[in-house]
Amino acid sequence: MSQGKLVDVTILTNNIGYPDGKKGRGGKKIDKIFVHHMAGNLTVEQCGRVFKNNEVSAHYGIDNKGRVGQYVKEEDTAWHCGNKAYNQRSIGIELANDGGAKANWHVSDKVIKKCIDLIVDICQRNGIKKINYTGDLKGNLCMHCWTASTACPGGYLKGKFKYIAKKVNEKLEDEMKAIQISEPYTGELPSLHLKKSNKEVIADAITWAKKIAKSKNFHYGKGRHAHHNGCYYCETQLKSKQKAGIKLWKKTYCCNPFVHAAFAHGGCVPEMLDLCRKGKSYGFSISEGYEKSSLFKKVSLNALKKGDVLCSDGHVALYIGSGKVIHAGNEDDNVIGSKLWIKSIGIGKWKGYKRAYRYIGSVDKKMSIRHGEYSERVKHLQEFLNWWGSFGLNISGLFNDKTLKAVKKFQKSVGLKATGKVDTKTVAKMKSASRMDI
Repeated sequence: MSQGKLVDVTILTNNIGYPDGKKGRGGKKIDKIFVHHMAGNLTVEQCGRVFKNNEVSAHYGIDNKGRVGQYVKEEDTAWHCGNKAYNQRSIGIELANDGGAKANWHVSDKVIKKCIDLIVDICQRNGIKKINYTGDLKGNLCMHCWTASTACPGGYLKGKFKYIAKKVNEKLEDEMKAIQISEPYTGELPSLHLKKSNKEVIADAITWAKKIAKSKNFHYGKGRHAHHNGCYYCETQLKSKQKAGIKLWKKTYCCNPFVHAAFAHGGCVPEMLDLCRKGKSYGFSISEGYEKSSLFKKVSLNALKKGDVLCSDGHVALYIGSGKVIHAGNEDDNVIGSKLWIKSIGIGKWKGYKRAYRYIGSVDKKMSIRHGEYSERVKHLQEFLNWWGSFGLNISGLFNDKTLKAVKKFQKSVGLKATGKVDTKTVAKMKSASRMDI
């Protein structure tokens, strides 16, 4: 584009392409802007006549009424900085003074403000993302006195270059945000119809368990007199722990709920998730859970595979191969205060187990996305939230506490109840969302 949107008067001169008058820029790209002063209080028309009658020119001029004149098209080279190489790479802007030499060639705030707006417009049309004022020709906001023997741009304007650069960059950033905010999301949104094969359920259950085990925030929880069942993500352990006076640790699992939660939240098995949300879990005894569930079958301890559930008369663990299990409670007890015993959640050797059960189902169901879930669709959710609110979430696939907080913030922002549950209404709002200006 050869003319900016701020131009009020156009008076094109033939003084271009010094010294041969040729159009164009000799194959050079615009990457610098020179700001000059007129050394007088000229109107844009008077400045235009100067450029028609003398071997000198600039692309633009700004008078004290704040009007912008254009004298050379941007795709052509103006004669403004006394150096052919820099002329070919730059835009020249002349600013009217409202004071002479005794006033240090003062330039009014009105003219400087219009100059800032004009530079912003030039940058946007020529792909200049930022103005970098360095005090020399290494930057892209330059002075005439750096390329020729001259006092231009005058003492007052020299002191304004840092300010001009700062204000231009602020406007460029604000307008870029406005553009980004108006752009629709082009990534893949999370689907509420979840499908997982048998292998995917088992693999994701193991991955979920490992993520919890590696977290320093989760611990094996045991009260002074009894284990306390429940799931952190389903918020079903709170009453039990409060009743027992457990306050030191918020995130705990004992053996049964931990393995159950791996399939409920990691594998996303609907039937197990429903139980988990009620504060219940499959147990380790023959009369509980795995033995009677249609989702599992009993297998030989001599033919174990990754993801098999191992049970003894007092413990349950998840087999992860190579003779190892992952479970809640595998190290020596450490007394913390007088009301809580802590054991770790981690990986240990399998020994002493009497029964093994293998998951034989799959998942194919429409279901909301909830706190604690591990899946590919959670990754899509996290990618959307990072786009919308620049939260910097790790694209882990685990619907963790930071993801929950971001979901609630999004829901509140779009007028939904901040439940943290990603349901049909939430996904619909995602489809029409604009980026949050943060």
